[in-house]
Amino acid sequence: MAEGKEYVMIPLLGRFKNVVGDQYHLTPIITTTRSGLPVKTWVQRLIEVWKTELQVRGPAFADP
Repeated sequence: MAEGKEYVMIPLLGRFKNVVGDQYHLTPIITTTRSGLPVKTWVQRLIEVWKTELQVRGPAFADP
């Protein structure tokens, strides 16, 4: 990772290539992309929605 850059750690759970069963993968993503997408802001907003819905675990996005 580049020094001096801020990252948001995104945990992923699922089946990935060459992996048996569900596995966790921690993915560091820069807080703001080169194109200006504010990743950190959107992750914080997602967390706030989870809090209002009393969500403490599970997928970030799912069908009802």
